[in-house]
Amino acid sequence: MTAPSAPPYHDRRFTSSDGLNLYFRDSGDPLSPRTPVLCLPGLSRNSRDFAALARRLSATRRVLCPDYRGRGQSDYDPDWRNYHPRTYIEDIRHLLAVAGVGRVVVVGTSMGGILAAGMAVAMPTVLAGAVINDVGPEIGIRGLDRIVAYLQDAGPLADWTAAVAKLRANFPNLPAYSDGDWLKIAQST
Repeated sequence: MTAPSAPPYHDRRFTSSDGLNLYFRDSGDPLSPRTPVLCLPGLSRNSRDFAALARRLSATRRVLCPDYRGRGQSDYDPDWRNYHPRTYIEDIRHLLAVAGVGRVVVVGTSMGGILAAGMAVAMPTVLAGAVINDVGPEIGIRGLDRIVAYLQDAGPLADWTAAVAKLRANFPNLPAYSDGDWLKIAQST
């Protein structure tokens, strides 16, 4: 029997400006001459969403994938007012300082895309480029209503089959092509 291989990333933590312990995945060579990539997930998502992309990109560059406060392996913030893009951008600024990264290309999904746009304003010299998906220059009220309804219906589910069914119903356009893809997305939620 062979020993399990180490994950293709390092678990890292840093302390936010207001004292929370925040988590990020750190992949690739920190000394690579290529511009690092910062992967920013959507509102209710986490660093695991970028596992396949990070694995691929980390062959030639550093890749950082954070869990926002209150998500994944990061601490929950007891003050609900801190769940705000301004706070997330400040957390990103600290993550980049801790990681020793001065310039990044951002891959941002949904809220991560909004944060990339915010970074362009708040720290323009840091942003080398951005790939933004699942968000555009206008955010329609119907789309926001759908997100709010989904987040409000966050009760426990019976099993992984129920979790997959809920994801399929709420997000039919996710890039999942097989039952296995849907299960992976559910398990990383």
